Parts: sequence; structure tokens; C-alpha cells
Amino acid sequence: MSAGNALASSPLFYPLPVEKPGGAVVASKVLQDTQRGLWIVDAQGTLYFYDGLSLKLALDSHGHAIDNVNDAAMAGNKLWLVRGKHAYYYAPATTELLRLTISQVPMEFVASEGDTIWFANRRGLYKMKEDDLQPAFIPFQHPLKLRGLHIEGQSVFVAAQSGLYELAFNGPSQFQLHFPKQHITDVFRDNTGTFWFGSLNGLYKGRDGERVEFIGGRYDLPISTLQQTADTLWVGSKQGLFAIELDTQQQQHFMPSKHNDYALPGQRIIDLERDKAGGLWISTEEGISYLPQGAELFHRIRFGGGPDEIKAHRINDIVYTSNGTYWLATDNGLFELSGSLEILRHEPTLGNVDKISVWQQELWLLAEGEIRIYSRKKHTWRPLGLPHGSAEHPITSLKVDHYGSLWLGMRSQLYRYWPDTKEWISFGEHWLKDPMGDENVTVIFEDSEYQIWVGTDYGLYQFEAGHLYLVNNSVSQGGVRDLYEDRMGQLWIANHFGLQYSQTLSPLALQSVPLLGGRAYPFCIVGDNNGVWVSTTRGLSYLSFNAHPRRHFSDTEGLVPNEFTGQACHRNDTGSLLFGSREGLVDIEPETLLSSKAAVTPLALSEVRVNNTLHQLGGTATKPLILPYGAMASFEFNITALKGQPHFDYRLVNESNVPTEWTTINSRFLLLEPLAPGNYLLEVKDSQFDGGEVIRYAFSVERPWFLSTLLIAGGVLVGGGVLLAALYWRSRTFNEQNLQLKQAVYQKTAKIELQKKQLNASNMQLQRILEIRQNVMAQLSHELRTPLSLSLSMLAGLKDKMPLMSQFDVVEKNIAHSLHVAEQLLSCDALALIEPEKRCEQRVAPIIQACCISWQVEAEKKQIALCLEDNTSQVSVFLAPYHLEIMLGNLLSNALKYTDRKGGITVNVREMKSQLVISVSDTGRGMTEETKAHLFESYYQEDPVFSPEAGFGLGLSTVKQLVELYEGDISVISYQGVGSEFIIRLPIYRSEFVGVDTALEHADGAETKQNILIATADDMMKETWASLLKADYHVVFVADGYEALIAMSDQAPDMLIADMCLPGLSGTQLLQRLVEELPADYQPRLMLVAEENDVDHGEVLLAGWAHAVLSKPLNTSQAFVEVSRLLHSLKAGNAEDHGEEPVNTAWRDSVKALVAEHFHHPDFGTSAAAKALFMSERSLQRKFKQEFGVAFKDYVTQFRFTQAALMLKQGDRVADVALACGFKDPAYFSVRFKTHTGQTPTQYASGFVNHDITES
Repeated sequence: MSAGNALASSPLFYPLPVEKPGGAVVASKVLQDTQRGLWIVDAQGTLYFYDGLSLKLALDSHGHAIDNVNDAAMAGNKLWLVRGKHAYYYAPATTELLRLTISQVPMEFVASEGDTIWFANRRGLYKMKEDDLQPAFIPFQHPLKLRGLHIEGQSVFVAAQSGLYELAFNGPSQFQLHFPKQHITDVFRDNTGTFWFGSLNGLYKGRDGERVEFIGGRYDLPISTLQQTADTLWVGSKQGLFAIELDTQQQQHFMPSKHNDYALPGQRIIDLERDKAGGLWISTEEGISYLPQGAELFHRIRFGGGPDEIKAHRINDIVYTSNGTYWLATDNGLFELSGSLEILRHEPTLGNVDKISVWQQELWLLAEGEIRIYSRKKHTWRPLGLPHGSAEHPITSLKVDHYGSLWLGMRSQLYRYWPDTKEWISFGEHWLKDPMGDENVTVIFEDSEYQIWVGTDYGLYQFEAGHLYLVNNSVSQGGVRDLYEDRMGQLWIANHFGLQYSQTLSPLALQSVPLLGGRAYPFCIVGDNNGVWVSTTRGLSYLSFNAHPRRHFSDTEGLVPNEFTGQACHRNDTGSLLFGSREGLVDIEPETLLSSKAAVTPLALSEVRVNNTLHQLGGTATKPLILPYGAMASFEFNITALKGQPHFDYRLVNESNVPTEWTTINSRFLLLEPLAPGNYLLEVKDSQFDGGEVIRYAFSVERPWFLSTLLIAGGVLVGGGVLLAALYWRSRTFNEQNLQLKQAVYQKTAKIELQKKQLNASNMQLQRILEIRQNVMAQLSHELRTPLSLSLSMLAGLKDKMPLMSQFDVVEKNIAHSLHVAEQLLSCDALALIEPEKRCEQRVAPIIQACCISWQVEAEKKQIALCLEDNTSQVSVFLAPYHLEIMLGNLLSNALKYTDRKGGITVNVREMKSQLVISVSDTGRGMTEETKAHLFESYYQEDPVFSPEAGFGLGLSTVKQLVELYEGDISVISYQGVGSEFIIRLPIYRSEFVGVDTALEHADGAETKQNILIATADDMMKETWASLLKADYHVVFVADGYEALIAMSDQAPDMLIADMCLPGLSGTQLLQRLVEELPADYQPRLMLVAEENDVDHGEVLLAGWAHAVLSKPLNTSQAFVEVSRLLHSLKAGNAEDHGEEPVNTAWRDSVKALVAEHFHHPDFGTSAAAKALFMSERSLQRKFKQEFGVAFKDYVTQFRFTQAALMLKQGDRVADVALACGFKDPAYFSVRFKTHTGQTPTQYASGFVNHDITES
């Protein structure tokens, strides 16, 4: 058989959906219902109705099965039967079965044409109408031994034991004999008017009896039945099914196959029936099959062992090469097919081939878990060695890009291979974002702009500038199956849960695309000149370039249910499409397929039940259904010739012609609850196909006796009287309530007027108090300013005459401070103390020192030691004048008041984390908890008995307001009998930095030069670093990331300075590799130099990849200082010296916060923490051990037990504590807790309970 014949034999014969192995239905007669569905008479003579999903036994009105049927015909809304040698009609709309009294001679056959029914026995024909059951008898010239009754054209054909008798409808009642010596089995008239006669001795064409030759030169083939679909005549025989093209007379022969589910079930054809959709029902001795309309549009090369079949079971990938041939990757090696799909070559030795990628004259294959390179010229292959350490990761995808480099996807790994240099580049695991762990690379795709896209079972990643970035709105789609770029430059993504596309490649803006066919999920995407084809779980869909669905092909149009299961599809240069399917290879001509008429999927009414009693079978109804009041009606719908459940919309239209909203039902049953009396029209349509036929079913609900007209009228009169009485009573009640409401409103209005007068009087009183206050403050400020100004003038005159100049300086400064306060009070009122003036930079040390000297006299009077510890050097703050003195002065005044004689007060000033910390501690009597709670409230004072020297209670509240004004904070630590400590934190405006000269002096003093490795490809940067560092350090330059990685391992320098822009490995990739691969006992200093926008400096420092990050253009002074600082800290062995503490402290704080946030999750451990901190597990374990001194796992366990102990102490239940602290099993928690503490959780909790009882 040639390839062309293989394609010609591709139609699929669908088995009857209800059939199962060993339970086939053998039909002697198949009839199309007037509305929808099929009537089937089985070999035992039992009548069934098939609704598309199930066979239903035909029952009469008494619930008895209709059996012993010899022949059947459909006319009008009834079935006409020959049953037990008698004539019957059966009305499915009412399940009425009626025997007709026609003749005492047994009936043998029945046929119909329109509304005319013909019964036949050996004596003659009986003609009757559906509405007139009195038959007209047409006798034979002599009794005949009948073999069949057929109606074609305008004639009735009676098949006898020998010969065929024809009676014309409009002619004389005379029979014309044809084929006097033949046993005719069927008569058929095609759409051209040509008659075909089947016999036990062959097929005859035309009334003149031209014999037809079948395939193989046979003429005497016994024919059983004839039928036509489109331009094809179907001939059933004992030797299979034949198809004859009426225009070309070409033939095809179809036979059963034990290994093909979609071949004919049996060899002997019993009956053929064409349905309204143009499909063909075939009845054989082994069951019933269905050939849908449009089956010839899909051409196939099947799987199998024949010479023109693909000797495989699965097609994994398809590529099309420049010489016009196809290459198939299958589970049984590699196949080469010609452009006409002839099998040219098979390479079974390659084993299971999963992926193919074409590069020039070579095919790169993923075969048997390894990479093999196949030569298309020599037809030989060679293996490709995989990168070291990749054996444990199975290969899942490959792609050769336009550079000729190979991209290799594995489980949680991505590699790139350069054939020229035989170099493998690994992209590590840090780019993977699935919180559940490993990701499998499912597809690698290169678009027209040479951009690489990587799809995984988690989402879609974009490769750009050496990095992989997750496309955010691709995550919720269940992973990527296939990627495709259409001729418009749009990217299409087939995900597990749906289809997406983006109209642009950059930026990518994904949109969801709806698919036809119900719950359809895409597999493979391929395009043509006008749109995109998508194979799905529901068939094949065609979409326009703007993602609008245009056409859908399902298993009613020549496709197998669940035909497409893989990502194998391709389009050749001529426009043909190839898809790998479960049956083999499917070839499609897009223009031919789209120009075909869409198949109709008729929705059929299967049965109607009233209160669970069968009322109607099939969709034919002669009169509306009448439901008793309160009865429930159920309707069953199905789709003929389609597997699966129907999805339909329905609505009810009442007798006022007002419809309800359309409601969707995802089941074949519609149950209507009891309805109100009246007439209704039920409308049903298929929800999956727009514009489909609407089924309409009329019924009515009877009106019950208690809803009669007289009863309703009496009820209305009684109800009207009751309503009038109620309205009268309600009117009186309403008038009384209205009067009460008016009185209440009057009283409320009077009360409001009184309150208004009181508020006005209070407002006037407050205004007078405010005026008095302003006058008093102005007079007080004036009286304070005048003597202070005179005192300051007199002091200036005495200053030159007095020997103790330092004490006079203090007095002068205090008077100037008091005069400044008085000026503020006079000009701005009392609030001036906490409102900032024009701020300026102020050095901290002189102000603190002067303030302490001012209070030294008061301290000496009480014999209190006042000590100052200032470590701030040149630190400055940005405050208003005198505000720092006010803060410290109030704290010192408070400390002197509450510190006994011979006590001590210490003022400590230091710099910490870019903040100025001022601590004032004393050895006073301390404070109670109540005092600490109200300490910073205005006018708050302790009991005068305990604090006789207390003022107005404004000092500490003023300090708090000023501190918060400058974005700082104040706190207090106090213990009764021990003392108190007030701590102020303010932001630092400027700090002293180590100068370049100091760093150079430090470098000159070193005994030996330290080694610095500088990785940069920029010649100008090399010159800059050389001139800056060579005088003090031993400097070595490299120009490649990989070269730097090797040099760090071999030479072990003290410091690495890496440029961000490096060939091979970028700066961040190099630093990350060093952090992960360097031994724990070798900790060099690492520095990164990058543009401001190239990398997030904070993220690099927080991840622990570098100790410092410098920005370009390079500040040479700052760069030298940073290098000196880092190398000095390395030499001293203390990683926290010279400013390195903030990096490690920030990292430690982030780790602590992470543990505190997630410790209650049972799955939280080293793996989850490493992903959250963007580190590998190995790097996290090493860095955590270095920073905390314990293993990360032990730290988390200790933290959990600490939290558990606190919860047990509070009285929480053991089971709740276990779950809250990350233990899935309370019993396991109890064992671990006892091992950790020596006590069970219950014993530990009871110990605290007993302790509390004892104390109480």
C-alpha cells in the first residue's frame, strides 16, 4: 500500500458510546428518529432508543418492554412495527402501543415515505396514512415469498425470493418485475437519481443492471445494505464495508482490526443508516459504529507494524528540515518522512527519542536520557558528554539557538554548551522561584529577536543579560507546555491550565485566551498565514491573531476523543500541518478544513418522566404534556453520536410570554420543581455551541380545585374586609403615635436650645481666659528679659577683672540661654520651646561638655560625682539652637533631684548605627512601674512626699517632644533602689571619616604587603587601581570571571575586587560562586564595583556576597579607604571593625526575623530559609555557623523550645503549643521537649502553676 492509500484509509469508525467489551449491541435495524436520536431493533427483536449516551429500553404505557419486533419504520411521530406477525404503531410521546387490525395473514415487512406507511405480507401491500388507519390493499398477482420491502424515489420495491417487483406511486396498481432470477437485498437511489440494487450475487447499477466490479476483481460479492453520505456510496457486505466515490468510481475497502479501537467492529455489515448530521451508522455482527461527517478531512499514518505504518506507540517531537523532509522523535527511535509522508528511514537503535533540534546538517537529539548528535548526511550519531555533576538531574528539554549553542534543560538546572570551545555554562539554581522546591524545564524557545524563553512546570522565565527573570502572571497557569511565535511577532504560551498570549515580545504583557470545547487545556501550538492552531484535550481549535476563537473541531468531526496528548506539531513550507496523536500522525490542510461545513451536534430530548414515571421516550411529542398540580417533571437530554455529558442552557416561558434567564446545567438531567398552574414552554439549547438549534417543549400545569374561581372570589372578599378593618385600626394608631412624636420633638428642641446657650457662655469664658493668659505670658517674658539683659551687661564689665574666667564663662552662657528662652516666650508664646527655629549643624562634643560643666556646681553642692564619657569626636547633629542643651539639661536636672548625696551621675555619649546615643544614668532610688507608665506626660509628678524638689512636671515631656520632633526616640530603664537611666537617640548629621593620609600611613607601617586580586576587563580601571594600590599592596589583574574563580582557588589572595561587567561570569555570579565554593577556613574580603542601576547594592550586601559595593564612576579616595578598612579588619581578625558591623548585623537581624516569622511552620528548615535569603543551603549553613556559633537547625530547634516554654508558662494546652511551635504530632513534641528540658510539657507547666499558688 502506498502512502497515498494509507492516508485514504484514515477515516475512524467510532464505537457506540454505550458499548463495552463483551457487551456489544447487534442491531438488525437502525432508524433515525424524527427529532433526535436512534431507534434500534436488536438481533433478539427488542426495541431500544439511543440518545447519544445510553440505550433505553422502549416501554409501553404499562411499563412492559417492546420485544419480538421483526421490522420497523419511522413515519411522522410514530414507529410502525411488525411485531409477532402483527402490525403495530408505537407513539414515543405517550408510550402508547396499539395493535392494528389489518389482515389475518401474518405481516412480514413495513416501510414508510413521508406520512405514508406500507405494510407487506405474502398476499400484497397495505397502504395507510398516519392520520387514517384504514389501509388500502394492493394485492400481488400471486402469493410471494418476501425477502424485503424498500421505498426509493416514487416507487415501492418488493424483494421476493426471486426477482424484484416495483410499484409506482402515481401509476397503475401493477407490479413491474426486475432481476427475475436474483435475490435482491436492498434498493437505493443516490442524489443523482441513479438506482443501485444489492443482491446476494453482487451490486447492480441502474435499472438495466450494470454489474459493479469490486477491489480484487470480484463481482459476486453478497451485498446486505446500501447508503449514501455526501458524494460517497457505502456498500455493506459479508466481506466488510466498501466506499465508492460517485464522481470517480474509486473504491475503498474497510475491514475490522483487533488492535484498532476505531476500525469496524465486525466484518459482516447488517444495516446502514444516515443521520441528519450527515454521519453514517454501521451495524455489524460485533456491534455498532459511527462515521461522523468530515472524517475524511483528517488524514493519518497510523501506528502499527505494516509497511506504511509507524512502528511506534508515541510521537514526542516533529521537525521539518530544509530539504523538505520531516523527522519524528518517537519511543522507537527516529523516523524520516518525505514531503508526501512516505517513510524514508527508521533508526530504531536510538531508542526513545524525546526532543529534536536542527542545526545545519545535524540533528541534536535527547535520546535515552543523553544527548546524541545525528548526521543527516552520514546517518551516524555520536554522544555528547554532559557537564560534571549533572548525572543526578534528568534531562527534560534541549534547543540549539541561532549561534549554534545548545541549551539544555534539566530538573532544577539550565546549561548552555558552546560546541566550538566545548565549554559548558551553568546557570545554577538561584533563578528558580517555585517555593515547593525543584522545577523541571519543559521547553526552551528562541523568538525572532533571538530572545531565549525557558518554560518550566512552575512558570515562564525570560533570559536577558545573563539572568533569568520570572514572568509573574505566568505562575498561576500550572506550568508551561509549549511556546510559539506567530507571523505577527506575538508570543503564545500553552500552559497546563490554559492558553495565554502577548501582542509584544518586549515588554511581555500576557493575556488569557478562552478556548472552545468546554474545559479545554492546550498541548501544542502552530500557526498559518491567518491564525493559530491549538491542539487541546477537547480537540483542535483555530484562533485569529487577536486571540478570537474561529473554529473548533471535536470528536464529532473526525477526531478521536483525547486524540492530542503531546507537544508534537509542525507546519511545513506548503502550509500543511502535522500533529502527533494517540493514533499516529495526523496531516491537515488548513484551508480545506476551514472551508468545510461545521458539524452539527444535535441536542436530543431522551425521555420525560412525571413523578419518576416514564411519560415520553425520545423527542417527538404530539400534544403538550399536562402535569398534575404539585407534580415534579424530569427531562433528560443528550447529544447524539457524542461521548460525554452534555452542557446545556434552559429557560421557561410562561403563558404571558415572559421568559426567565438562561440557566446552565452541567448534567443531562433537568428537574423542575412543582410550578404554579398555567401554560409553559421549555426552551433548551447547547451551551457549548453558539447559534445551535433550540429545543422547545410545551407543557401545562393543572389548576387544583382549591384554586377555583368562586373560591378565589370568596377569599378575596373576606381578605378585603379584614384589610379594611386593619387599615382603620392602623389609622387610629398612627394618629396617636404622630401626636406623641410631635411632643417629643418639641421637648428635644427646647433642650437643644438650652445647651446652645450654655455652649456660647462657655466659649466666651474661654476667650477671656485665653486673653488673660497671653497678657500674663507677655508681661512675664518682659519682666524676665529686662533683668537678664542688665545682668549680662554687668557681667561683661566684670569679666576682664575676675581671675576665674571659666566659671564666669559658664555663668555668662547660662544667662544667655535664659535670655534666649525669654525672647522666645515674648515673641512666640510657650510653644516656642518645642517648635523648631531655623536648624543648623552643631558639633555634639562642645555642647555636651559645656552643659555638664554648667551642672557641675549643682552636683558638687550635693557631693554627687558627675562623670562625662564622650566617644563622638567630630560628630555633628542638625538641630535648632539650644535644643540639645534643653534635652540634656532637663535629664541632668531630673537626675540631681532624685539622687542622694555622695551618689553618682554618668553621662555617656557614643555613636551607634548612624545614631547619636546620649545616656544619663544615676544611682537614685529608681521609679515604680506606675511612674514609668506616666513619666513623659505633661504635669505628671510623683507623690510630693517622695519628691519634694519636683517642679511642674514639664521637663521630661518637653524632652520627649523635642526628641520626637527630630525623628529620634527616648527610653528609660529604672529599678527601685538601684537607679535610673535615660537614653536619647538622635540621627547623626555628619560623622568623621578616616582620611586617605591616615590609610596610607597604616599601609606604610605594614610589615608585609597584602595580596589583592582585581578582576576587570576595563583598561582604564586597571590603570586607576594600579596607581591607587600598587605602592601599598601586591596587586594582580585578571580579565575574565572564570579566570578570577580559578585564581582565587589557586593563589588565595587576601582580597578580591570584581567589576560587574566581566566576560564569562559577571561580577555577582563570580561572588556568589565564591561564597558557595570557597572553603570555610578561607575568608577573603570581597568587593564589587558596579554602575548604580546595574545591581541592588543592599541586596548584594544582605545576601552576604560582598563586604562592600562601590559605584561607578569610582571615587578614588573612598575606594582606597574601603580597601584599607577591609584589609585591616582581615588582618586584625575582627570582621566587625571599621564599619563592617552593619552588613553582618543586618544579615543577623534578617535571619532572626525570618525564624521568628516562620518557626511555627512544620516544613520550615534550612532549605526554606536558604530560598528566602536567596542563598544555597551550603552557604547559609556556613555563614550562620560563622555568625551565630551554632548550626541553623539547632538554632531553630532552640527557638521553638523557648517559645514553647513561654506558652506553657502562660497556661496554653500542650496540643496547641505543639502545633503553634512547628510540631505536627503532640506526642513527638512531648518526647523532644522532655529530652531538651528533662521534664514533660505537662510537668513543666504544672511547676509554674504550683509556684503561682504557693506565692499567692
